[in-house]
Amino acid sequence: MEEYGRELEFKLVEIVNQPPLPPSPEALAKDPNAEHVDVDGKRGQTLAYVEESRKYIVETFDGDLVAIEEEHLQEYQPPPVAEGGFDLAFPGYEGRAFEFQSDLATLLTEQKYCVVQMTLKQGDRKVLPRQVQDIDNWVRFMPEFEPVYMGQRPDGKKAQWYLSGDNQDLDMLAIEEARQETGMLPGLETADEHLKHLAISICNIAPYLGFNGICRSNAMLHMNCINSEEEMNLLDDARSRAVGAGVIQGHLSFYHRRKICMIYFVNGSGGTLTLHPANRAGEDITISCQEGQAVVFRHDFMDYTYLPEGRQIAMQAWVFREQQAGECSLSQPELLAYSDSIEAIPRGPLYGNNGGSVDNMSFCTRIPGLVVAPENYWTGLSSGYDGVIRIPLCRWDHDMYWHGEPDIAAQIGKAYTQHKGLLDNDQQMFVFDNEFFGLEEDEVRKMDPPQRCALEVGYDCLFRAGYTKPKLRGESMVMMTGTALSDFESQQMNQWRMPIASNTRDMLNLSVTAARLHYCLGMKGRCGTVETACSSSLTAVGLVHAQMRPDQAGQQKLMGRQEKIGMAMGANGHFDPFYMISLCSAKMLSIQGRCFTFDQSGDGFVRGEGIAAMFFKQSEGEDLARLAMLCGSCMNQDGRSA
Repeated sequence: MEEYGRELEFKLVEIVNQPPLPPSPEALAKDPNAEHVDVDGKRGQTLAYVEESRKYIVETFDGDLVAIEEEHLQEYQPPPVAEGGFDLAFPGYEGRAFEFQSDLATLLTEQKYCVVQMTLKQGDRKVLPRQVQDIDNWVRFMPEFEPVYMGQRPDGKKAQWYLSGDNQDLDMLAIEEARQETGMLPGLETADEHLKHLAISICNIAPYLGFNGICRSNAMLHMNCINSEEEMNLLDDARSRAVGAGVIQGHLSFYHRRKICMIYFVNGSGGTLTLHPANRAGEDITISCQEGQAVVFRHDFMDYTYLPEGRQIAMQAWVFREQQAGECSLSQPELLAYSDSIEAIPRGPLYGNNGGSVDNMSFCTRIPGLVVAPENYWTGLSSGYDGVIRIPLCRWDHDMYWHGEPDIAAQIGKAYTQHKGLLDNDQQMFVFDNEFFGLEEDEVRKMDPPQRCALEVGYDCLFRAGYTKPKLRGESMVMMTGTALSDFESQQMNQWRMPIASNTRDMLNLSVTAARLHYCLGMKGRCGTVETACSSSLTAVGLVHAQMRPDQAGQQKLMGRQEKIGMAMGANGHFDPFYMISLCSAKMLSIQGRCFTFDQSGDGFVRGEGIAAMFFKQSEGEDLARLAMLCGSCMNQDGRSA
């Protein structure tokens, strides 16, 4: 027997040519003058098919629950996300839950994000702005914490953690009235409930994504500040709050355990959400923010920038992986038990009699092992890696310059080791955004690659300290760079490889390396390049420190005007085997191809390349934002014994 009308069951549909529907008996019981419901042109999903009336039960994305004949329905295919559409609709019926979770897992695996259309009732949409208006304890995170929660460019926005059922700042009378009218939780409670169900679906598919999802964070409201005055007041409050060890540990645990972020646009359309793949692994993805939609993305693989329009409101939450053995919890109650002992730890030393210090505020690295950020560096230290690899063919054919027996290698002018700590050619050493720094392609081709990398790493370090290109223009800053004569020079000065131009020598000059960043970014102040072999970058730090140390009362001033901010850098690159061969002839390099420092098995060192930068500033007292304090430095040369 033919089943009539089953084609559209559990489908996305659009209601067409439907006259207004009479109000339901429940609506008439509450309001005898209730108007007819106009659902023509609305979209939603079918939940069931009623044989007796031959009608579909349709739930629109506005939350209307209506019975519609098939002749007034057509299957709806949402437009692409780039055109304001969505990937999936959150199921309003348990029968579609498995299919939804399967599709969600596929999208999060393949494209790392998914736009989900939610069902948000008109009553909830109307009450939400009133509820948010009643919240008066908005906050800004500490500047060092903000990007972890609010993404890139958090300036101009504010946040508030929403505790379901326990927020005393909301108009509880209005909530209760709405609850009595609808019999359901209104506004923020409904949106939080939606995120809870979405998080449950994510936890169910988490093993397919490579982790065990066990819990969801509290929801966080996210919107623009009313004006710049409110923004500055909230920022001042954030900076004035003392941050204990428990808070920092909880923040670090949040950062390392968050896996999936859900951003639910609960009021207002417009604005954009831009997803940034980690390490620039792909193009940025810009999504238009549509009311009633939620964007789910892999926060462990992507960062984001949320630019709301006007008074648009977003509610977001995160799904966490399970806690690993020995890992600190999010709340960290065990640390609180030792708060008195932690407070008893002596404060860091201050300089002499003026109460000031030179603090490290940010750093950035580009070193072997695809380490391109401080977070990668910490991961490398935690895992105990060394970044040493066999010299790849893309640098040079090392087999031509290598012999495994050290004594024979020395006699025939070859190296006995075949390992180095090398940067990745494609992602670290030979990529460069010349347009960002205003450099011509022809000029860039002649530049020493470590010099190019120093530009990017230096700016990254300054950006992490809170600077941008407009802010840096005209800024006075001392900068010292430790570097060495690069193997790249011999290649550039060989005319059979590349014609020597009038500026070829200038592009390779070590003095240009430190001055290049000042020139490209329009900064002022003392800068220089130092070359003291293996201690070059340490010497650069010492020189920066000498020109930043706060003057002491009664002390003779040796350096003239002391700078308030400064940066020390180190840069090095290897592009041919000949310097390695000379070190092997002196038996200075490890035969094993590994460093075993302070170990009886140590038989030499291993050469490595990389670029790193540290930004310093003068501080008064305890600066909670600092990463470390530069307590002292000293340089010396003891003559022939060196």
